[in-house]
Amino acid sequence: MSRVLPGVLMAACCLALLAWGSVLLIQTIFVLVAACGLLEFFRMTCPWLKGPTLCLTILVALVPVGCSFFGAIEYVLAGVVASLIGTVLIVLKKYTHFDNVYTYLSTVFFGTFYVSALLAHLSLLSGVEHGASWLILLLALTAGSDTGAYYVGKTFGKKKLLPTVSPKKTIAGAIGGLSIGTGVAVLIMLLLPLQLQLSRLLPAAAVLIVIGMIGDLAESAIKRSFHVKDSGTILAGHGGFLDRIDSLLFAGPVLFYFVWWGLLG
Repeated sequence: MSRVLPGVLMAACCLALLAWGSVLLIQTIFVLVAACGLLEFFRMTCPWLKGPTLCLTILVALVPVGCSFFGAIEYVLAGVVASLIGTVLIVLKKYTHFDNVYTYLSTVFFGTFYVSALLAHLSLLSGVEHGASWLILLLALTAGSDTGAYYVGKTFGKKKLLPTVSPKKTIAGAIGGLSIGTGVAVLIMLLLPLQLQLSRLLPAAAVLIVIGMIGDLAESAIKRSFHVKDSGTILAGHGGFLDRIDSLLFAGPVLFYFVWWGLLG
């Protein structure tokens, strides 16, 4: 129950935001989520980074997702370049504060791309035609995949998927997540104003679910590297923000390019 109630509340809030929120509000929420995700990431990977330097690092790392307000991927890419330059300027200003400058540079730049630039794609997706519907479809298939993987894996899972990275994930769970997530995507599509052909939706949903699983495993690998169970504790029973959006960070940009290139139309 400690997981169910917060999960239902988060789902209801997300649906309400996407159903009635403006594009500007949705994009603002993405910036706030990115800020929380970056804070968790840097606390996990750079626990020595504190105070004004931590705040400044987060602000610089937020530039790509902030650039998504301009509504084009070119601005996000420009934001990535600006973040890199800004990170170097921080190093030049506070050089003596770092034991290893390269460790700081590489960690901050990866965090910037991993959290801020990837979330920027979801922010951009909210601004396209039927953007809210695309995001609802993405949330539905990732949530369906996570739920299916959990219950199928718990019931039938024996052979581990990648035990050194995530000991609880099983091959049966992955298959269950793929099947149930795809089924949920088809059901949700019927309720949304999206003109999609089933012959395109099914393979696209399967790809997005697999990519989302890779995103989940990627965060697990990062946490295991730093001997951390959850990225944070802010979401009761669900860990931190990164624990909730790890699948979306990878699957979201892929869906954005599917839509941008007209592969689902």
